[in-house]
Amino acid sequence: MKGSRSLLKKILLIDIVIVVYVILTSSIIDYRSEAKVTDIFIDSVIEWSEKQHGETRQVIERETRLSVEPDEELFSRLKGKILLQVESAGEAWWLNPDDKKRYFLGRPSDTWRMIQSQGIKIVGDELIQYLYFDKSFPSVMAGRFIINEDDITDVYYVSPENLRGIKLKAAEEAWQAIKEQGLGISNEDIRKLKVAEIYDK
Repeated sequence: MKGSRSLLKKILLIDIVIVVYVILTSSIIDYRSEAKVTDIFIDSVIEWSEKQHGETRQVIERETRLSVEPDEELFSRLKGKILLQVESAGEAWWLNPDDKKRYFLGRPSDTWRMIQSQGIKIVGDELIQYLYFDKSFPSVMAGRFIINEDDITDVYYVSPENLRGIKLKAAEEAWQAIKEQGLGISNEDIRKLKVAEIYDK
């Protein structure tokens, strides 16, 4: 059995070497074709990005148009929470406790940019104190994004429920982690909360 496994590993290794060799030699021999393929790929990515950005703007413009008079009591109950628009397409929003506006969490890159612009920066020592010694953040930080001033990629969302910090990693993971904290809300209610038009910048 060990001998057959060893032989299989050798065969796989040889196959990998052959594939790598073919890729490298073909790229050297036909670099012009490769450049053309790269250009097509880049154009596709740009087109996809523009489409996503357009969809984000459409959602924000729609919700701005359909919003009604703000409900202060509703805001007080939901501030800092992630809201999922369940009667629509499940769009996710973050209700900023400071400016009383909801921020659309459309694309991972948009969400990460919003976190960096709206987050509260604190020094690493203070962050460690809340995470490991106090085991929770002060209530004033509930529902906010906390950024390590010494490392801006070290980011947390403070759960309004238990004041514990939820680690947010790279853009895609942060987006998923945030949406997992979401609270379902009807169109009627969410439209009583102002919309932040941050994507015009």
